Amino acid sequence: MKDRNDSILLLLQNPEFKQWILHPTDESNYYWENWLEHHPDNQEDVDKARELIIRLRFHEDRLADKETEEIIDNIISREDNTSPTIISFKKIIPIKYAAVLALILGLGALIGRFYRNEIQYDHKQLDITYITKLNPPGQKSIIRLKDGTEVHLNSNSSLKYAEDFGSQNRTVELKGEAFFSVATDKKKPFTVISGNVHTTALGTHFNVNARNENKPRIILTEGMIKVEDNLWASKPIILSPYQSIDYDSDKGFLPIKNIKNLNEILWIQGVLKFENTPLVKVIKELENWYGVSITLEGEHLGLTYSGEFKDEYLTNILKSMSYSLGMEYSQENEFVQLKIKER
Repeated sequence: MKDRNDSILLLLQNPEFKQWILHPTDESNYYWENWLEHHPDNQEDVDKARELIIRLRFHEDRLADKETEEIIDNIISREDNTSPTIISFKKIIPIKYAAVLALILGLGALIGRFYRNEIQYDHKQLDITYITKLNPPGQKSIIRLKDGTEVHLNSNSSLKYAEDFGSQNRTVELKGEAFFSVATDKKKPFTVISGNVHTTALGTHFNVNARNENKPRIILTEGMIKVEDNLWASKPIILSPYQSIDYDSDKGFLPIKNIKNLNEILWIQGVLKFENTPLVKVIKELENWYGVSITLEGEHLGLTYSGEFKDEYLTNILKSMSYSLGMEYSQENEFVQLKIKER
């Protein structure tokens, strides 16, 4: 007979499981429902782990450790009337009990700050319909949310939000890059989730570049924002206009930087600008911007490129690069080949 407490502990240690319980998506619903279909014996364990996460999140700011302990013990120890024995979780695995307690309490430190601003769902209210706006490479768009917020969504990026956005909270999930002009609502802060980073504003203008989910960058142009992370549980950081901050999932937030210009967000004006940019980075940007696949041949280590273009055809940019870098290019539909000439 399996150790049910071990099974529940494994679920609580699974970050994907906790994310599914607290912030379900169509993808996670499909995965876990399919998993349960193939593992029906785990249904009771899933229900108890779900109840633990939800009940303790509801009370994370108010419960003492003793009360938290009682909730965990009551839920884990509770069995159906058909069970022959009721066994105390604490008596069986006191060390693992402490681990569960730490996990649940840590849940508040890691993601509680964000969910505190959201509607408090119980396990019968977790079916949320989401809308996802997806821009493939080569396509940009402007999204106007119900609250009046305007989002410039860059190419190769996606924005996800609840169908009833604004009714209970203003939370969106970003993959890629977007510039936000946030409508003011002091009662409902606007939060952008990008990987482990949460960026919150009341009414302001800022850019989030999370193309590398583990190393997002936030730039503030107007107003004030608060940035937090749910991995390191560090103190919130406040940014002022013309400041930026980088995040590294291995280190946390890096020091705040003062920026002299807004070249990095010229993309919302249709401007593509490079300033001594490494060639490999230029190529990646062109792939996202124009929806092409670019291969590079020849020695390119240390090569950089500078140029500024507004709503320009790709062929004109390639011609400029060829002249500056001494290379040849060819294009067939969405495939581009660059070849550095031997020197």
